[in-house]
Amino acid sequence: MPGVNLDAMIHRDDFDTSSTSEQKMRSGSATLRLVDLADNSLVFPTLRKPDFQRETNEWNSEKVCKLIESFVDDELIPAVIFWNASSSYTFVIDGAHRLSALASWVNDDYGDGEISKKFYDKIENEQLSAAEKTRILVRKRIGPYSDYLLAVTNPDKVSGKIVERSKNLGLLSLSIQWVGGDQKHAESSFFKINQQGEPLSKTEMKLLKERKKPHVLAARAIIKGGQGHPYWGKFEDGKQEQIKKISEKLFCNLFRPPLNKPVKTLDKLPLAGKVGLASTLPTISSFVNIVNDLGNRDIHDDNSGDMTIEYLNNCNVLTNRISSNEPFSLGLHPAIYFYSHDGRHKQASFYAAVNFVKQLDTKNKIYDFLNVRGKFEIILQKYNYLIQQILRNYRSADKAYPHITEYYHKIIKKLNEGKDVDNVIDEIMKDSFDFLTIRQVGSHGEIDSFSQNTKSSIFIKTALENAIKCNICGGLVPTNSISFDHIIRKQDGGLNTDDNGQITHPYCNTSFKN
Repeated sequence: MPGVNLDAMIHRDDFDTSSTSEQKMRSGSATLRLVDLADNSLVFPTLRKPDFQRETNEWNSEKVCKLIESFVDDELIPAVIFWNASSSYTFVIDGAHRLSALASWVNDDYGDGEISKKFYDKIENEQLSAAEKTRILVRKRIGPYSDYLLAVTNPDKVSGKIVERSKNLGLLSLSIQWVGGDQKHAESSFFKINQQGEPLSKTEMKLLKERKKPHVLAARAIIKGGQGHPYWGKFEDGKQEQIKKISEKLFCNLFRPPLNKPVKTLDKLPLAGKVGLASTLPTISSFVNIVNDLGNRDIHDDNSGDMTIEYLNNCNVLTNRISSNEPFSLGLHPAIYFYSHDGRHKQASFYAAVNFVKQLDTKNKIYDFLNVRGKFEIILQKYNYLIQQILRNYRSADKAYPHITEYYHKIIKKLNEGKDVDNVIDEIMKDSFDFLTIRQVGSHGEIDSFSQNTKSSIFIKTALENAIKCNICGGLVPTNSISFDHIIRKQDGGLNTDDNGQITHPYCNTSFKN
């Protein structure tokens, strides 16, 4: 579930622009008070996060509220760790989430206030919803920070509990530890510290260390829709603008409309699942890698922005190929290609579909696919659970997706050979997929009521039985890829009447039919 987005609280900056060859430890304050976290204080505006640090959006409402509550009740909170840059910025090496949670209370900004509005061009509905949920919870259990200020001068206007808590609040503070040394030492300290507590995964570590490479820049731009901190801010203005525009399109194509559970409409199944999860950046980074055939190639830092733009453009073209109203779109239905029968987004299937569509073009297999698409999708729907078995066999989505792609191609080959739908999987299992088992382990659900996944499963099953199909290839047609076609072409005397019209995929209408 997406967390509370507090990324705007402490702005990011690049260590490289702030470091000197000889960085000395600052003999600064040993504590940080609440008043220092106000947006108009002398301290808060000078705080920065390293540009490689995690997004400050992993805490849920309860965790944000509990941190604030712990501070107000004078409970132990670990020290924050700072490093002072020559530019006079103070970098938060550890403790950004703690500081951001307290700052969100002080400034009444849980991702939707004045600081956040200045940071983002527009704030998405999920972020607004999480912010309001957090604000309601904090006000119920703690009260707004403004009431604590009011309690000092007008105690009769606030609750007795707030008055009692406010008596010592001005004296409470967070402990500060300072890291000495130059930029390299500070960065090394960051990575060491962040292998403790909630350690960085190998993937996170790799992405952070490769933060200036074009595939990581492209992925960060996509998941933010070109908003927030400009990781691409060193590029010239024209290229920055290109990155923002392409990223915004990709964000909409991949993450809109937002996914809600239980699933109650097939029109709200975004290609890449739910944005804002801890897995979102690794998922989109792998997506960029697959689209651009990066594999294990050694990618250099992008110093001009050209490669980042090229990667984004390639992603945009392929995403439109997968699902859009563009004439070349195949219009893959998300419920068939990207989701389980109970509405869970399948990362491995997402990668496999991207790889599959690429190979249809590069291997000139597009017509082989469209010739049997209707039957192919029946198999994917009927044996949806086999994808999970392939994933388990290869242990990770990154390792499994090439084999899922191979599985797709084998199905298409056997269907084109005239094999019956019910016999295709049996034949594939005798080949290189002998670990597959024809069985489906269903969920027992909850005792007293349907679970969210069960409700989604009921809806998806019913909806797919009545879904629109392309009158040319027989595949399912998502509503964002509907094309209206003349059954008898206009040049052959066909009329513009509903009797002479049919619904198709865009590509089936413009290319396959002809």
